[in-house]
Amino acid sequence: GAITDRIRSNWALPTFLQNQGLAARIVVHIDARGNVIAMEFTRTSGNLMFDGNAETAIRRSSPLPPPPAEMASGLRKSGIEVKFPL
Repeated sequence: GAITDRIRSNWALPTFLQNQGLAARIVVHIDARGNVIAMEFTRTSGNLMFDGNAETAIRRSSPLPPPPAEMASGLRKSGIEVKFPL
């Protein structure tokens, strides 16, 4: 919840893209401090502007809230999937 809330606060989509039914999924890998260390699309929207805005929202949100110690290794290796639109 805290991660998606932070990303949502940085998510800005132009009005003309808002009602086009676009969707994307990005796996975000973060370190123990919450820094985004990598991201990859598991599903693109097919629209470069939409996908670029999703990536920008994640970059602007770094550092994210630090994960609990027991989750840090998994979030670094496997990441967490973020679905757009948020």
